[in-house]
Amino acid sequence: MRTRARYALLISLALAAAAVAAYGAGASVGGLSAPTASAIAPGATLDQSNPSRPSACAFHGWAPDYPTEWLAQTFTTGVTGTLTDVVLPLKVMSTTETNTQISVAIAPVDGNGQPVVATPLASTSVSPTTTTTATFTDVAVSFSAPAKVEAGKQYAIALNAPNGSIAWAADLGSSVKDPTGTPCADGAYSAGRAWGGGAGADSDFFFQTYTLATPPPPRPLRVTVAVKGKGRVTGAGISCPARCQTTIASGGKLTLRASAARGYRFAGWSGACAGLHVSCTLRPRTAVKVVATFRKRHS
Repeated sequence: MRTRARYALLISLALAAAAVAAYGAGASVGGLSAPTASAIAPGATLDQSNPSRPSACAFHGWAPDYPTEWLAQTFTTGVTGTLTDVVLPLKVMSTTETNTQISVAIAPVDGNGQPVVATPLASTSVSPTTTTTATFTDVAVSFSAPAKVEAGKQYAIALNAPNGSIAWAADLGSSVKDPTGTPCADGAYSAGRAWGGGAGADSDFFFQTYTLATPPPPRPLRVTVAVKGKGRVTGAGISCPARCQTTIASGGKLTLRASAARGYRFAGWSGACAGLHVSCTLRPRTAVKVVATFRKRHS
């Protein structure tokens, strides 16, 4: 068996498949209590997913040995927004040691792709109950102060479980073989990898992320003004006939005012504006054109 410093491989021939249980905020799930500060936020959707699956070999998880060490999985976000929740397949190995609280964080990633756990973007904790678990169970972890993430950038889920009391299920990579000589599965998640305790580039922890997408900024729309006769139309960004085009956000407000030149009168609006009143207020949803007509006064 290959030895990895500071982390212990979990050996369980009878438990090659990770068990999946329903989860909910505040519920005790498989010996773990999910935080009650927030459940998966309304509107948050599944972004990145590397769900649990049977292991090719007897090894299917890592448990940290040292209180100050972390396990981490890097991932690449698909949407810009706030990362509200992660789901991790975990297993309670022991509840007899002291200081068994689990820390879970979203961390930035440096230029080499390594997690920077010293400066987390969001963090929370999960506490084991007094019951150990025989199987891995999907546990939802919510962040009351979610991390802001950008589409296409890498981040990391980092887990600290003092005294090796908690295990995180993983594909450990085909470079690792169990006592029967069976190679473990390579990680199937291509946009990141497992880190910690000498985990190889061909390994991945199982995980899912939920993100509340940031709405895109309002689409700018073009407003075009034309003047017939002698007069002016003014408004934000408009002073026609000198400057007759401007842009406005979809649904934004723009008020235009018509002023006739000496000897002329305002005869009315056409296009996106109508009527004889000298002012017109627009709230366009598409590009619009406005025409102001001025006619010569008759003596």
